[in-house]
Amino acid sequence: MSGIAAFPTLLSPIEVGGIRLPNRIIKAPQDTHFVGPDGHVEHRVVALYEALARGGVGLIILASVPPIAMAPEAQQIAIWDDEFIPGLARVAEAVHRHGSKILVQLNHGGPAEVDHHPTGRAWSASTLEAHELPSPAPHFKPVRGLDLDEIAAVEEAYIRGALRAQAAGYDGVEVHAAHTYMLGCFLTRIWNRRTDDYGPHTAASRTRIVANIIEGIRSRTGDDFAIGVRINGREWGAPDALTVEEAVENARALDDLGVAYISVTGYGHGPVPFKYVPDYWRYPEPQNEMRPFVDEMERDGLLIAAAAAITQEVRAPVVCVGRLTPERAERVLAEGKADLVALGRALWADHDLVNKLKAGRADDIRPCTRCATCEVSPRKCRVNAALGSVDDYELRPADHPRRVMVIGGGPAGMEAARVAASRGHRVTLYEKDTKLGGLLPLAVMVKGTETEDILSYLDYLCRQLERLDVEVHLGTAASAELVRREAPDVVVVAVGGEYRVPEIPGIRERLVTTTSDLARRARLPLRMLGSERTRALTNLYLPFGRRVIVIGGRIEGAETAEFLIKRGRAVTIVDTADSFGDGMPERLLMRLRAWLAEKGTPIHTGVRLEEITSTGLRFRTPEGEERTIEADDIVVALPQGPNTALARALEGIAPEVHAVGPESTERPWLIVDAVAGGFRVGSTI
Repeated sequence: MSGIAAFPTLLSPIEVGGIRLPNRIIKAPQDTHFVGPDGHVEHRVVALYEALARGGVGLIILASVPPIAMAPEAQQIAIWDDEFIPGLARVAEAVHRHGSKILVQLNHGGPAEVDHHPTGRAWSASTLEAHELPSPAPHFKPVRGLDLDEIAAVEEAYIRGALRAQAAGYDGVEVHAAHTYMLGCFLTRIWNRRTDDYGPHTAASRTRIVANIIEGIRSRTGDDFAIGVRINGREWGAPDALTVEEAVENARALDDLGVAYISVTGYGHGPVPFKYVPDYWRYPEPQNEMRPFVDEMERDGLLIAAAAAITQEVRAPVVCVGRLTPERAERVLAEGKADLVALGRALWADHDLVNKLKAGRADDIRPCTRCATCEVSPRKCRVNAALGSVDDYELRPADHPRRVMVIGGGPAGMEAARVAASRGHRVTLYEKDTKLGGLLPLAVMVKGTETEDILSYLDYLCRQLERLDVEVHLGTAASAELVRREAPDVVVVAVGGEYRVPEIPGIRERLVTTTSDLARRARLPLRMLGSERTRALTNLYLPFGRRVIVIGGRIEGAETAEFLIKRGRAVTIVDTADSFGDGMPERLLMRLRAWLAEKGTPIHTGVRLEEITSTGLRFRTPEGEERTIEADDIVVALPQGPNTALARALEGIAPEVHAVGPESTERPWLIVDAVAGGFRVGSTI
């Protein structure tokens, strides 16, 4: 089926603020933190946005560009001075080369600028002390309300920012009045306690600052410069949270100004770490106050209903967001709940998503796994190693196609094979197991699929190897003899690392299970039943006693502990490392810490392991105190270390040998590292 036939609404053209877009897919505004000194555009920004335009995105929004000076640590592309215009122009020119349109999102962080405000307290609609904040520190700190002169200065700064965007060749601007940012805090009673003309008592008063900015921009840029606006469609987690009904009133007021579009998002508050990111609410388990939202999130998402309500009440096109797959986006648009969709992480994962949809190749889209790996600064992507690491997102054909042997069918080997084959090399892959994936199926068994979707990425890699005619040999252990017989031009050794086992007395006791042991035990059920069914069966039977010590407090141990606790085990976590959770995305780690504390799980870090006995573990605390903990089982879950034996054995046998794998045991070797290593080798052969 052609792409147009499968996605007739999503891929249909639309006019927005006088701009004709070829499709209804917008690159959602998201900070990349790819920024040069003092807010100047750098090459990584140009490369990314040109790749998105080349990939067919109809409209791109350059995210969160402050028109008011911020501290350099904010790591945001800036537009508060004319000196930034040349760099911004490079981005616009690159996007326009490929027929896409681009807007600048004007935004000041307001209350969200907890640590990056140059004048002390962050700005807000009203002054709030610590006890009045909707979320406690470190999420927010006390804020200072603006006086009328300062509001006028803010309005003028936004207008001047728009003039600079126009001078740089942009097609328009988006005025960001959502989340907990500067303008957004005027639109909600959570932050706005004013009693003057900017207070929250009517839609006209609470949208006044936004209206003044929009009218000022139009009066000085003309009618052919698009002005969109982004607002919250709902809020949750605070007594004065914005309701959908209030959001509709705000939207009507802004619609009367003739805006190009209204983009509808939302925000949550409360004491729970990162409650505002619904994707992560399921990890490790949703708090009670979150549970009513979870089912809604799994259907259309938390924000579609608000977008639909606004769509019925305004003339301007409405943009919706929130965990949208192409299939869900098509349905939402076809049902008239919105007019356009904004995709964020999905387009970081695959910048060619739109072109693949148009070509009827939806199965070739590299899926976002919702893993939170990208929640770092600067951004990176678990499945798209190109993000932020290349100057050109196109894979260039190899000058001289060669015969490439890849040893190892995990994510590193599969990605190396995919990239090398995409560049024209003849690739053969050898995997000793009878299925591809390496340790990914085991990871899914431990992690589950509620929060992150590793299986969809594994399926994608398998499809790509088939599409690219990579010759795959399963159940075949590679050796020097095999390499000698096949005589490839290049060998890529991607066999993973070796899981470290501490050399302490008693490590061979029967109550000890290593990660390698766990992988061996799980191999048969994973092969026969798959990850999800095997995971479900572990709720009924798990060969561990009630009391379990997990040696390892980094990501391997933390996720193992979570898995065991959910199956009724009383877990104690012990690690020689000084910190807990290394390797975990911070968004997930904060939730896990709170959950473990609620479960009463002891965590001992910075210890010295003394001895494993037949009944438990003896260790010494950082303070020198000797402790003994009894256990029925001890699970060793430490990071992988180097595994270079095969690569060394092949030196001198193959003309060129590349090894992909952990280089030390100092930090966890993650899926993102394996994929990046495979991509790097596949790109350079």
